[in-house]
Amino acid sequence: MARRKHVEWFRRGAGSLRALARERGREDDLPTPEDWYLCPLCLDGVTIEELDTGELTVEHVPPQALGGTELVLTCKECNHRAGGKFDGQAHIEERLRRLVAGQADRPETVKFSVDGFGTRVEMHTAGPGGMLFLGVPGINKPADTERMEEHMRELSASRSTDFRITITPQARFSPDHARVSWVRTGYLAAFALLGWRYILQPALQPIRDQLMNPSAVTLPSLSMYIPDSEADRREIWVVREPTRLQSVLVVAGQHGVFLPLPNDHRTLSELADSVGPDTDGPVKLAVTGGVFPWPAGPTHLLDPAPVTALQLTRYLLATFTALARRLQPEYRSAGTADGGNWLWMCRSRGLDQAGTWCRSHGLLRGSVTASRRSSPSSRQQRRPVLVVCARRSGSRARSRRSARCRLPCNGTTR
Repeated sequence: MARRKHVEWFRRGAGSLRALARERGREDDLPTPEDWYLCPLCLDGVTIEELDTGELTVEHVPPQALGGTELVLTCKECNHRAGGKFDGQAHIEERLRRLVAGQADRPETVKFSVDGFGTRVEMHTAGPGGMLFLGVPGINKPADTERMEEHMRELSASRSTDFRITITPQARFSPDHARVSWVRTGYLAAFALLGWRYILQPALQPIRDQLMNPSAVTLPSLSMYIPDSEADRREIWVVREPTRLQSVLVVAGQHGVFLPLPNDHRTLSELADSVGPDTDGPVKLAVTGGVFPWPAGPTHLLDPAPVTALQLTRYLLATFTALARRLQPEYRSAGTADGGNWLWMCRSRGLDQAGTWCRSHGLLRGSVTASRRSSPSSRQQRRPVLVVCARRSGSRARSRRSARCRLPCNGTTR
């Protein structure tokens, strides 16, 4: 069963999506009137039932292996594709960075070579700058181990200082795919904060295209490495200065991703060209702008608010009022009406026993204050009645006999 928090995320996203489609005059593009949600990566539509079937999954941003937390909903296929093609590469890269920095929490298998003679060993870190290499039986060929030991004995006997040590990690990863993983993290974090209006701008379509086609990396470089940043740092910047770097900057740990501003006319390649000089090598980069805290869930700041039950009631009120005015043009209305009470009155008292429009009242937008006696000795109680008691106009209406109104306004028509 889907957790209540995730159901709320779905309804918030589906409501914001429908409100945005209505604002753009494209609500009919949604398949049915029920709640629909789009995977923010592939833009495929899903329903709330797919939360229970597992076709709609909870996405950790950044990836869970890199310290991420639950943030958005994505489809199962996009979640699994990213885990195998992109996020796994970023995880390996991060492990090796921590190993070199002496912060690894697990040993890594490396090839330890001295002047070309090498064997595979386990490398442990022992604080900043400290390394411990341990041989592991069974992972090397005996001949390689013997040659390595013989060479080490010769160096020890000669006390030579002329030798070269090479350490090569056995873990392999693609730096380009790791970089795309961090761009994906920035994209999803920006979606959680800013919503559909932001990610559906044309400038971000190349990111979705890249995520759908992981075999070849064509995305320009939009990320940078921040070595002195804290691992748990989570921020979303709106960069204003310098002007050429105006962008949305998502910072997750020691990685930053530049994305276009809302309604930015620059392409990703143009933005990458602006960022490039500042991300090539250890360069100090100073930016100013507004900072948003990392969202705990989807907030959709730029999207129109979903239609609430009260707003829907008012919309229906206006629609039915216009219809009633066309059907009963000879009646006049007064005052203002409350949507919820009007609908109640329409269902409960606005129709006569035969099921047709009340002959003594116009179902018009208006209100009156009526009196009613619950018993002969009780005091009058005043309450709003939203189906107004109106008088007919014209000589024909004045010639009618008086009749007691059936509705609880105690009025008469002439």
